[in-house]
Amino acid sequence: MAAALDEMGYYFNERGELRDKEHEAFKFTTQAQYEKLGDAITEYLYEQMEGRFGMERLAVRPEIDENEPSDYDQYPDESFGFIFASPDYFRKRVLVVLIHGSGAVRAGQLIINENIDEGSQFGYIQNAIDRDWGVLVFNTNDNCRTNADGQRISLPFSNTPNKHSLNAWKRYIQGGHWDEIHVVAHSAGGSNISNIMDDQREDKVKTILLTDSWFSGNIRSAFAINFKCSVISPNSTTGFAREGGRDQFWMPAGTLDHDRSSASCIDAAFYAMENWRDYHSERVAKYIFLAEVANRVRNGSVPSEIYLRNARRKSGSQRNPEPSPSPEYPDRDSD
Repeated sequence: MAAALDEMGYYFNERGELRDKEHEAFKFTTQAQYEKLGDAITEYLYEQMEGRFGMERLAVRPEIDENEPSDYDQYPDESFGFIFASPDYFRKRVLVVLIHGSGAVRAGQLIINENIDEGSQFGYIQNAIDRDWGVLVFNTNDNCRTNADGQRISLPFSNTPNKHSLNAWKRYIQGGHWDEIHVVAHSAGGSNISNIMDDQREDKVKTILLTDSWFSGNIRSAFAINFKCSVISPNSTTGFAREGGRDQFWMPAGTLDHDRSSASCIDAAFYAMENWRDYHSERVAKYIFLAEVANRVRNGSVPSEIYLRNARRKSGSQRNPEPSPSPEYPDRDSD
C-alpha cells in the first residue's frame, strides 16, 4: 500500500494544488521520493474516483463461465489489472472511454506536478456524468505487481498497455447496448485506441478525440480530431487540417505544453461529442462543425471568423454562417 499523502507531509489545497506542510509547492529532491509521492497521489486519485464520483474498480480478467472453466477462474480480482467504471455505465445511452498516456501515470491521472484540474481526468469524468453518460477509465500503465519476495510479476491480460486496453474493451465494451461511444486518448493513449480499432469492428464509436497524440487505426464510422500542441498563424486560412487518412483532422490544442493539452481542449472535446452528427451532414456543415470545435479550445489561437472563412472556402459555399455562442475566455492569445 502506498504511503498516504498526509503521511508524506503533502495535501491538496482548495485550488487543487499540491502543497507541503509549510504550504509550499512540491520541490524535486530525489527520484525515489518523487516516485513515492507519485504512488501516494495515485492512491488519492483512486479514492476520489471511488468516493467523489462513485466509480468502481472492474478487474480486467476473463469472464467466469461454468461451461468453459479456465485456469484463471480461481484467481482473485486483485491478481489482475483494473479499470474504473461510473455507476450503471452499461445502462447509459452514451459511453465515454478515457485513456491516459504512458509513464508513471495511472487511471484518472495525467500529470502529478500540477493542480487537480490540469493534472487529472476529473474534468472529463464530471462533464460526462453531468450529461448522464457512462464513463470507463482505462489504467493502461498498471502492468505488474510486486510479490512478497520483491519480484515484479506481470499482470495477466494487462502486461502491456495495448493488451490492457484491448482486453478491457473486449470484456466491458464489446457487444454493449450504447447508442454511441466516444474515446478521449492522451499522448500514447492514441496507440491503444488505434490497436483497438484495428482489432474490433466497433461501429458505435463516433468520435476519437486525441490530445497531442496520434492515430493509425481503422477509423470505421468515426472521425478523429487531434488537438496538437502546435500554433497556426492568425493570418492563416487553415484553421484545421487533414491528418493521416480520411476523416482525420488536427487543430491547435490551445497550449504548447503537452501535459496541459487535455485540460485545454475539454470544452471543444465535449462539443464534438455532443454534436458529432453535424460532421456527417452536408459538406458545408462538416467544416462549420470543425470550426465550432476549434473555437472552443481554451486560448483558441485563431479567431473563429478565420475558421469559418476556411469552412466556406473548403465547402465552396458563399453563405456567411454565424458561429454559435462560445465560452468566454479571459485571454485568446496562444500560450
